[in-house]
Parts: sequence; structure tokens; C-alpha cells
Amino acid sequence: MFQINLVMKNLKMTLKPSIQKVIIFDSGSLISLAMSSLYDEIRELKKIFPGKFLITKEVKQEIIDKPIT
Repeated sequence: MFQINLVMKNLKMTLKPSIQKVIIFDSGSLISLAMSSLYDEIRELKKIFPGKFLITKEVKQEIIDKPIT
């Protein structure tokens, strides 16, 4: 009985939803920041923002892998 209660308790702990903050950048916002020389602002935001910065694989392809020159 003790093992069943322990397993149920562990299961309840793992099923709790977790909320994580994220900022999702699109290519337009990154291009705009780059054209305005504001990359340092992104670095400063990263220091104070308690979450992740994300880009999609399509944005990575457009901005990093095959940028328009």
C-alpha cells in the first residue's frame, strides 16, 4: 500500500503543468533590430528576462542559413 501511495504521489508531482515564459522572434523583428544596430538591446533583455528566446526553423533559414545579401 505504501508503494502505491508513493507512486501516486510521484505521478501527481510530474503531471503538474509548468509555465515557462518565452519570446518568439520573427524574421522581420530581427532584421529591424539588426538594421537599427540594436543587437546589444537583445543581450540586455536576455539578462533580465526570465525565459527563453525562440526562433522557428524557417526564421533560422531566412536569417542565418541563407540570408538575402
